[in-house]
Amino acid sequence: MACHDTLANSLGFVSVSEIIGKGDYELPWKDNADDLIKNDNLVLEQKQSMSFYEEVSLSSGQAKKFLIKKVPLLNPDGSLLGTMGSSIDISGFHLVRSHTHFDKKKRRLYLGERFNNQYLIKKSFVC
Repeated sequence: MACHDTLANSLGFVSVSEIIGKGDYELPWKDNADDLIKNDNLVLEQKQSMSFYEEVSLSSGQAKKFLIKKVPLLNPDGSLLGTMGSSIDISGFHLVRSHTHFDKKKRRLYLGERFNNQYLIKKSFVC
């Protein structure tokens, strides 16, 4: 594995050099490694880019949800080298989407128990 500094730090590493060469089973998301490897293998088998929703654990133990685009990496001769991915953290979006709803009667967005049963008030909501 190789990555950028931000990812290495979020995984509990001081620098990228500490993570290079590690596999999914050696990283904080080891409990999700089977699913991640399955997705990698699918990209390699199909030899095309694919998008996935993946959930992983950070070094803090916090679970995060990501939308990830994976592409096959090829050697100059066309043989497979591995996969490369780019991800977007959608944890906040997923949390809001799964725990909120628009209350048409009150014309407010109900944030739910996860947000202390609060309402988001915005005068420009249109029903």
